[in-house]
Amino acid sequence: MSFGDGYKVIRDNLLELGVYKARIVRVNCGFWKSGDKKVDVTVEIQGKQHAKPNTFVINDKPRQAIGKMTYEQTVENWCKNVTQFFDAFGIEAGNFNWQSWQGHTGTVTCRMQRNGRYRELVAGTHSTQPQTSSRGNQNIQQNSASVDGWANSYAENDYPPDINF
Repeated sequence: MSFGDGYKVIRDNLLELGVYKARIVRVNCGFWKSGDKKVDVTVEIQGKQHAKPNTFVINDKPRQAIGKMTYEQTVENWCKNVTQFFDAFGIEAGNFNWQSWQGHTGTVTCRMQRNGRYRELVAGTHSTQPQTSSRGNQNIQQNSASVDGWANSYAENDYPPDINF
């Protein structure tokens, strides 16, 4: 056997920053080590089979304040984020029957996390830049009507193509 035998080109399936159409392909309910409930949502990105990241974690309502936020602010932030997920995938607001989410399609944004080292998926259309907050170390996802900062070639009021699964 000579040096390099068996080599084949393997490229990482890392999703580029941008806005994509996605379909929910798997939904599983589980628990964190703390005992808090969560739902893991796996999506398939249109035209990007096996792309990563491809999951969301939907946490149950928080039981205590997080960081420097009050408990009321923490719950309000959770409600906003869950509503954003429902809206992005056309799921009726307040439909916590997670088994019914599979097959829904919507828009997701791949952006850098606040630390700038990792990519994350957020439901809906957002800037691909990390969100900042003056309220401690929480990554507060905000709905944004503007599409400034999109990494793909989408212009304002331009949307990703329809999903064809």
